[in-house]
Amino acid sequence: MKTFSIITVTRNNRTGLEKTYESLQAQTCRDFEWIVMDGASTDGTLDYLTNIPPPRQDGSALLWASAPDQGIYDAMNKGINHATGSYLLFLNAGDRLASPDALARIKLALNKQSFTFLYGPALEERAGQTPALKPARSHTAITRGMVTHHQAMLHRRDIVGDMRYDLSYRIAADYDFTLRFLRRAHENVLILPFPVCLFEAGGVSQRRPIEGRQEQFKIREKLNYNKILNALIYTIQYVSYLIKTRAPRIYWALRSIR
Repeated sequence: MKTFSIITVTRNNRTGLEKTYESLQAQTCRDFEWIVMDGASTDGTLDYLTNIPPPRQDGSALLWASAPDQGIYDAMNKGINHATGSYLLFLNAGDRLASPDALARIKLALNKQSFTFLYGPALEERAGQTPALKPARSHTAITRGMVTHHQAMLHRRDIVGDMRYDLSYRIAADYDFTLRFLRRAHENVLILPFPVCLFEAGGVSQRRPIEGRQEQFKIREKLNYNKILNALIYTIQYVSYLIKTRAPRIYWALRSIR
């Protein structure tokens, strides 16, 4: 059994998938399986997957399937069903690991202690600029929103168990998944001191940020969080969005001091 199951979902994004593959090829750690769930692409993705070897031919494994799905979170659920590794890492097409030794450094931490949940900072692409470092917040602040990018989180598979993404949420199902998972993970959590992923800009959560925040509000409401606090969090998130879009330099300066 591999230590890591890296689950990648894609549809008509062969270029992005190639970037993800190259990132995994560069890993010094080979103790992982790569599971690609393709949503019936028509851009040459299937030919590409048919002809590539596992990212690390000296140890890693490759499993892929292509079929219509109900969206990104349905594909992620299918990926979980195929996973056999001890830890799940969701790295979508176009996303990359932050450095060639990212998995090796994570595995080194796991050699010292078995954690239920590990996560760290993320690098975020910015058009025409060097990637920005997005620091990770404490998981105890999860009610304020995601504490890092979902692609910078590793979930222990046996703790995930039968838990799956809720398809009623089109944008923020990863937030709902993380909230529910942390209720199972308890305090056996490690915040990694180095960036885990390089997040590709332009995903659905960035294209439809207001809808995503609205879904987060509904998720907290469903999980019985304090109504006044929930409304305050939503307001703060909206103000943060306005700063990021209208004064990005101020936004990233504020993020860097967290």
